[in-house]
Amino acid sequence: MSMEDGFEDVLGTGAIRKKFIKTNPDGKKAEFGDEVIMTYSSYELETGKAIVENEEVAFRIGDNETLAALELLSRLLREGESAEVHCEARYAYGNAGSFDEQANQDMKDARIKFIISLDKWVSERKIAEEMTNAELLVEANKKKASGNKWFGVQNYAYATNCYKKALKVLEQWDSDEDHASNLQCKELLVALGNNVANVQCKLGKFKEAKDSSKEVLQVDAKNTKAIYRLAQIAYQQGDCDEATTFIRSALEIEPTNKAVRDLIKLVKEKREQQKLREKELFGKKLAAAAAPPASTTTTTTPTATTAASLLHNKFVLASVVAVLLIALFVGPYAF
Repeated sequence: MSMEDGFEDVLGTGAIRKKFIKTNPDGKKAEFGDEVIMTYSSYELETGKAIVENEEVAFRIGDNETLAALELLSRLLREGESAEVHCEARYAYGNAGSFDEQANQDMKDARIKFIISLDKWVSERKIAEEMTNAELLVEANKKKASGNKWFGVQNYAYATNCYKKALKVLEQWDSDEDHASNLQCKELLVALGNNVANVQCKLGKFKEAKDSSKEVLQVDAKNTKAIYRLAQIAYQQGDCDEATTFIRSALEIEPTNKAVRDLIKLVKEKREQQKLREKELFGKKLAAAAAPPASTTTTTTPTATTAASLLHNKFVLASVVAVLLIALFVGPYAF
């Protein structure tokens, strides 16, 4: 590490520079997988404009639950130590996103100044296989809370990571526990699964969101939120029939659910738009079929050509009219 003006070039590239404000040689040094609590304030380096002040974050090192700069500094500071850090935006807000969405936009390309302190070393790494059910619930809920925080600032990639890590923790659940504990686990599994599906929808990953929602229904077959999301995905993809099927299933469980009932209107509107486009298309085909055939320089028998053309036009007209009649007849009974 090079040293300049009391700052250490942490990575040797100038991307992150650190200077101690307070040292504590006897403080506990955190390692990968340990849980810590840190406090930070951040500023635009050039102007000194405050971005975030005295924000406390708790996270497990290595699980990508917080800003990259904090993840790195958690390994470099001892408990009770603090430092001033200057870094490129990608280690602060540029790539990861800020807990303040406006700050994220304003600071996208700026260098950031942090004042960071490692307040408390909470616990050493403990793998999920060694945890009790009670500990698994605590760990999974912490990751869910981190995911919710990222979701709140529209950082969906980080939110998904936290939710999926929480689900991974719960894979070690001992189902021999009492009913109340198992019920808590089930409720958390359902909430996390729905959160993952929601984020995937936000990212436009509809196939993955569909799979996640179906996994929720394997745990809770009557979960209205998951069924509603499947209806929503079908609507987004233009499959009004499938959307209608899921809407009906949701209404059987919650007849007064406002979100589901609002979706009915949207599906009906989309269905009408689809019908209109179909009619316009059929109308164009009808007009094309009724138009006289283009003249040709090829010498043919006039009677034979006219007869063939008329026969073709009648066949096309009959086909188009038949399709129109079917669409008009079936349409009113679609929902």
